[in-house]
Amino acid sequence: MGDIWYSKQNYAYELSKKNKVYFINPPLSWSPINLIYNPIRLSSYNENLKIISYQNFLPIINNLFNKLNNLLVSTYLKDFSKKKNKQLHSVGI
Repeated sequence: MGDIWYSKQNYAYELSKKNKVYFINPPLSWSPINLIYNPIRLSSYNENLKIISYQNFLPIINNLFNKLNNLLVSTYLKDFSKKKNKQLHSVGI
């Protein structure tokens, strides 16, 4: 495996034995570059387990920033998910 896994990753792995699973990693550390560029990375552990990694858009310094960041991240993830679902359906998966 290489990486240290926690219970959530192990749970996702077990689920992936009989299901297709997309696991969303906790966000990586915030950096000022996240204000401009915030990629979502999709990697595969195996055929059924895909891992989504992302970064917060804003630093979580108060409740307002937290709420705004959650809105931005959830919107970004929804758009990413819609694009991926179209791609997956277009290849017959």
